[in-house]
Amino acid sequence: IGAISSCTELALYDTDKSSPVYEDLLHVLKAAKRGKSLVRRISEFSRQTDAPRQPVNMSRVVLECMHLMRSILPANIQVREDIQKNIHALADPDQIMQIIMNLCTNAEQAMRMDQDGVLRVDLGVCEVDESLGRSLVLKSGRYARLNVSDTGVGMRPKIQAHIFEPFYSTRKKSGGTGLGLSMTKGIVAMHGGAIVVHSEAGSGTMFTVYIPCMEHVEEWTVESLPALPGGTESILVVDDDQDFQSTLSKLFRRLGYRVEGRDNPVHALELYAGDPSRFDLVFSDQVMPGMTGIEMITAMRAIRTDLPAVLCSGLEGRTMRQRIPQLFVDAPYTLVFQKPFDTVDLCRGLRSLLDSRSGPVAPVGGLS
Repeated sequence: IGAISSCTELALYDTDKSSPVYEDLLHVLKAAKRGKSLVRRISEFSRQTDAPRQPVNMSRVVLECMHLMRSILPANIQVREDIQKNIHALADPDQIMQIIMNLCTNAEQAMRMDQDGVLRVDLGVCEVDESLGRSLVLKSGRYARLNVSDTGVGMRPKIQAHIFEPFYSTRKKSGGTGLGLSMTKGIVAMHGGAIVVHSEAGSGTMFTVYIPCMEHVEEWTVESLPALPGGTESILVVDDDQDFQSTLSKLFRRLGYRVEGRDNPVHALELYAGDPSRFDLVFSDQVMPGMTGIEMITAMRAIRTDLPAVLCSGLEGRTMRQRIPQLFVDAPYTLVFQKPFDTVDLCRGLRSLLDSRSGPVAPVGGLS
């Protein structure tokens, strides 16, 4: 997915915004960014920890999600929506989309046995007063209110009492896991919100989600691609994933850098040892066959102490802290990024690292 994102971003920078291809590429990039977050979202939910949040235009996320839902829903289901513009929240946009997708998927499944059905999605703002706050266990204030309703079979009170429990499903024979609504409730709770359900057997179901609002602030979107800083320095890119290494090398060359790419850390170390002053920075993956990124960079710095290095790792949380010593993270001329990284952050960090380096190179020895 990292290679898809990087290639798509490269294509966007080379495509005129008036071209119909530009909009298609935006959809590819959005889908890739959502895909990159899938494992992280599941991991965060399993640990019940807060996900990184940012100012999010809920209206844009809901519209984007409904655009996707319209393409996958069966033709017998009508989609109706009423989305108020510019409703903002401090949230994880990927998790907000997960909420909407789960609720819409549930609604679609509830209408499968009907000849026709209507899925309705509304987004607006409401004031939660003390009375409503007590019933929802929420603080008083302004909330984004998302309603997802269907004209399906509905639920009896006995079923409603269990729908948010993990692994509870009325559709296990057809492949239901019982995790969708449980995950949805967990995500809503982590955002300081609440979710309620109203349903009657034979009369459809409506889920209502409350997420705390925030004042409008500027947000970054893929529609406004920022300029990427470049340079003329020489970079050695090392990653055993050939597609990713090739894509990243192409990105750096596009920004003006001179690039050598290797998919084997041992071969990369031999190349570097042959002429240590040739490279101004090394970019490396951490987990590679034969030698880790830290081991390779440490060996290179045994030859030249001031070599700037960027290390990328797909490890997360506690595992990353255990496998990547803080001593290495805090070393001079070192940056560590977690995969999947943001291309803009990476390019800016790399440029800052090169700019911070001063003085002549410092060779101290050779390979043993």
